[in-house]
Amino acid sequence: MTGWLGSPSSLKARADFVDVRDTDCFLPFCKKLQPTRKTDGFTYYSDVKATNFEKFGWIATNPAGNETIEFDVNLPNRPCYAIYVAVLRSYTGMGQFTVEVENKEHRRETTTFELDGLWKPHISVWSDNQITMDTAKGACTGRCKVRIRTKPQVVGRDGNKVKILTLSARECSGS
Repeated sequence: MTGWLGSPSSLKARADFVDVRDTDCFLPFCKKLQPTRKTDGFTYYSDVKATNFEKFGWIATNPAGNETIEFDVNLPNRPCYAIYVAVLRSYTGMGQFTVEVENKEHRRETTTFELDGLWKPHISVWSDNQITMDTAKGACTGRCKVRIRTKPQVVGRDGNKVKILTLSARECSGS
């Protein structure tokens, strides 16, 4: 049976994450999101200090942009992995950035995805973004580099914050 969510096998493939790394990792089975390289403008800290919790992330705020943070993905070789990056989206103070996924094995293929942390809804929440698509065979076959680069602050905006929360991967459906 195929419904609006797709077939059961497609839904299972889209839910089976093989690698999840989180900045706010406090459980014993959780993997901490640590960069392999970064510029000084990306700093790990909590920008929310509530009574019972904090919200940590890799954060850049440089109005000039051009801050970079990189994460390596090292998984068993497969035809395709879908790469996701979760970021903060908010109605104020957010910046634009580029996410690149470079396959370190397959012709050094690079997939580029443009993102904007600013949106209209009057709420600040994390947003999980699929960077490499299930149809992009060769985008990441196991060993790849995820590179995030901030852009200069857009004129008229009240900030240029980019906050990275999670990096995750799953095998592409149909692989």
